[in-house]
Amino acid sequence: MKKLFIQKKKNQHYVWQHYLKPWTKNDKLYCLRDKKIFNPKLNRVGVMRNFYRLKRLSTNDINFLKHFINNSPKHLQPLQHDYLILFNSIFRMIDLLDLNGYNDNNYLKEIDIAINNLAEDFHTKIEQDSISHLHSLLNKNTNFVNLDEEYLTFLIFLCTQYFRTKKMKSNIVSTIKDTNSININNIWNVLSHMFALNIANYLFIHKDEFKLTLFENDTFNSLITGDQPVINILAKASHTNTSTPVTDMEIYYPISPKLAILISHNDKYVK
Repeated sequence: MKKLFIQKKKNQHYVWQHYLKPWTKNDKLYCLRDKKIFNPKLNRVGVMRNFYRLKRLSTNDINFLKHFINNSPKHLQPLQHDYLILFNSIFRMIDLLDLNGYNDNNYLKEIDIAINNLAEDFHTKIEQDSISHLHSLLNKNTNFVNLDEEYLTFLIFLCTQYFRTKKMKSNIVSTIKDTNSININNIWNVLSHMFALNIANYLFIHKDEFKLTLFENDTFNSLITGDQPVINILAKASHTNTSTPVTDMEIYYPISPKLAILISHNDKYVK
């Protein structure tokens, strides 16, 4: 029997490549960075080496996450506990192997690949669950919003895209910073999904207030996107260096040069 090898995913994307395709020409994008325009291939943007590699959680890290879970809505707590178990299970396996003196190099290499791949694979699953929703929106079809399970799945996807990026991680880490007991960098792979689930749940519960509106750009100028594609337009800009918490949201998400969605409780956007 031929042995199958799982490849270690070192170059990890924090912006979904499939999402960016409407902005491409010949699989390349025009990008602006540091006031300079360049034209990279799609697979060279929104990517960072080992960005989602899991970190071992300390006892204090785990206790912090459990405290966060205990303050989340009751019906979300079992799923958030599952997140914690999922992202910490590999290190528990390592400890068990060490305890039993097991040090097979081939097996340890497979574990190292899992440490590198698991979080990105989890993002891939979330993306796959909403690829049909994105295609519907690109075809100007919002019918799935009226189907509870479909819409909740899309909201989880959308909020995950909001929290998964390098920019969001940097903003949260710089705002919270490490304390004497927890390491924000270590817990971010887990905490970002918990944040996303809580926000998605809030938007879903209040869906009669937070309406999804599809906008069509009928001008000659194209809509743009970036390495933080989902934007809360009511959040203060990061350059203000404020620690004031965000208390309101209007989620803007361009999905092509001609289409964008906005989820808002402001009636002026609803026809």
